[in-house]
Amino acid sequence: MLLERAAAAGISRVTATVPVGWTAGEAFATALGGALCAPLPARPEVGNHRTGPRERAVRRVELRRGGR
Repeated sequence: MLLERAAAAGISRVTATVPVGWTAGEAFATALGGALCAPLPARPEVGNHRTGPRERAVRRVELRRGGR
């Protein structure tokens, strides 16, 4: 599992994003013990790419070892 591999590498927190309104993605993230953060506004650039016209705002998900 992802968190077990992260823990073996000394990592205690993994973050990901889920598009706002994608209930299946939010349910999957919370089933893994993830904590959904407040939605982030859509931006013209995210990370190393420019967002497309249909890319929505996202919610950050924090997964911590031990579910905390």
